[in-house]
Amino acid sequence: MSAKMRVDHLRGSVYATVLIISVTLGVAAVALSTFGTARSRYSDVAVAERRTKSLLEGATQMAAVALVNFIASLNTGDDLDPGNSWDPNITIDGTYIPCAVKRAPVDEETEINPTTGLLEIRTQFEISARLISPEGTPTAVTTLVNIYSVPLFQFGVFYDGDLEIVPGPAMTISGRVHTNSDLYVGTNDTKGGGLSFETDYLRAAGQMFRRRKDNDKDFTGKTQVQDLAGIYQTWPNSDYDSDASDWYQKALETWGGTVKSDVHGVVPLELPPIGAIEPGGYYNTEASVGGVVINDGRIFVGGVDVTEKAPPGVVSSINTWDAREGATVQLWSVDMSLLKTFIDANLGSTFNGLLYMTQPTTADQPDGFQLTKGAELPAGGLTVVTNTPLYIKGDYNKTDKKPAAVIADAVNLLSNAWNNTKKSGSGLPNAADTTYNAAFVAGIVPTPDGGGPYSGGLENFFRYHEDWADKDGTDGGRKTMFGEGSCVNLYKSQYADGEWKYGGNRYTAPNRIWSYDTDFNDLAGQPPYAPQGVSAGVVLAGLESN
Repeated sequence: MSAKMRVDHLRGSVYATVLIISVTLGVAAVALSTFGTARSRYSDVAVAERRTKSLLEGATQMAAVALVNFIASLNTGDDLDPGNSWDPNITIDGTYIPCAVKRAPVDEETEINPTTGLLEIRTQFEISARLISPEGTPTAVTTLVNIYSVPLFQFGVFYDGDLEIVPGPAMTISGRVHTNSDLYVGTNDTKGGGLSFETDYLRAAGQMFRRRKDNDKDFTGKTQVQDLAGIYQTWPNSDYDSDASDWYQKALETWGGTVKSDVHGVVPLELPPIGAIEPGGYYNTEASVGGVVINDGRIFVGGVDVTEKAPPGVVSSINTWDAREGATVQLWSVDMSLLKTFIDANLGSTFNGLLYMTQPTTADQPDGFQLTKGAELPAGGLTVVTNTPLYIKGDYNKTDKKPAAVIADAVNLLSNAWNNTKKSGSGLPNAADTTYNAAFVAGIVPTPDGGGPYSGGLENFFRYHEDWADKDGTDGGRKTMFGEGSCVNLYKSQYADGEWKYGGNRYTAPNRIWSYDTDFNDLAGQPPYAPQGVSAGVVLAGLESN
């Protein structure tokens, strides 16, 4: 038996792993191209052995990518349980290569990534690929891979697609900020403090642009980011983008490592698919086992319809005018205080903290759900998931704050003053100060590549429907949205796909006193079933055996 060991700490995403595979397959291609010229120096057997080895190494790398995708996709089977083996069905150049992926005999560990400071859950896997050589000799290559699961609510802001942050008035953002794609950042505020990033982590796996995506215009206001010492440093120039020739060094000199883009080695994380929130998906499945499911107004626990056992009024039907969607939408309104009473009395400590809700909905008629009276949530925390648009009316998780998350097609925030009197053609109802404490995962309507209707940016991640600004001066001034949490975008809104526009009969903006919830930096502070990004790192590659 011969062995070749190579330690390769590739602390990157699945896409980085894909690059590794490309290199590996390139090696295989070189081996194949060498075939014709090697005859004069090597025997046919030696060349065939080289080809076999290259195929096996390529197969283990491809299996590593498949493993990352499998885990990120929230598969609930037992394929990866300790003691089990999984074959990802790898084929290269028409050759099927049997692979076995299984948990390594190493305990799962939680650790802090020394480069990013992120909390990661590390699980080690053993990937083996085996072929019979042309001479009939069995040959195998084994690779050890670490899979890193990163709870996404450790980020104040996380976007899978392009992230646009271009507020009108002054805005301060706290917590880590990451996009798997490009970042567009700046403000035209010249009277206030401009745009400030109170963080030591501002990253883009793509490029960073100090201009708008929708119309390519530059900004006139100040943008500043804290360096690693916590001192604000102004972004060098209003048109200083990451495609500048000296960007790599300039960014490091200015912020000391706070601001990084793709040229600094920032890579994407592999993320859960949107199918996870659809009926029959991961969250529906998990809620059906130990949580609560509300399906078209009916309440289910463990697959059993318990609607008649629940307190009267837990779920009721209402109609609401949504000016952004230009439609009167039918909502199942869920009284969270009554639901909490029902959960406490009937599930108690067996409740897994997951509420899943669904009903028939379309982009033409984006019906959904409304949460009311949610100031206090069940003990242990709560994650609410729906594949439909969601409206939250009034204070949420304000009393005795618990770990909480909301995952929806779109998140609409209604204030304590909302009384559902808004109609098509009516004026804007006045808002009131309201608190929302939760991590939010929501869809957006992205700005098209090459320009077009603005997505609304991070500043309009939440959708509003009231006069928060007191535009007519009759309600005592601008009202405030308070809260702590995290804003995560993983997908495009499938149903609530109306374009963002400001003013008119849609909304006016609140004063936002919203910050990152530092409780999410601890696993104990994470909401139930919090989504995770997944990356891989090769620990040991090229271990050959017969």
